[in-house]
Amino acid sequence: HSVDGRSITSLLRNPNATLDRNLYWHYPPYHAGGDGPDSAVRSGPFRLIEFHEDNSIRLYNLESDLGERNDLSSQLPEKAVELRQDLHDWRHSVAAQMPTPNPHYDPDRSGLVRKKK
Repeated sequence: HSVDGRSITSLLRNPNATLDRNLYWHYPPYHAGGDGPDSAVRSGPFRLIEFHEDNSIRLYNLESDLGERNDLSSQLPEKAVELRQDLHDWRHSVAAQMPTPNPHYDPDRSGLVRKKK
């Protein structure tokens, strides 16, 4: 497999550095902590997350909300549509593997570990 991307070392070393492009994440498996598959894009101060289990999105402004507590997708619908389309275009361009629904997935039980008796 080839890796899509470039070094972000300058961002890590220089707190005043700025992004010159969007950053993308794509995680098609189900997470052990209870979350389903998701994808995300970071564009400037904004981060849009798309949850594949229910096709929902959340939009955050990381400059004012680093903890991602205030979903702006309903207040900024144009930005949400723009970033979602950008995320879809990127996934298509890299032929990202899309998740397959797991009918047995129970998010309420996914983080549980059974204790030995």
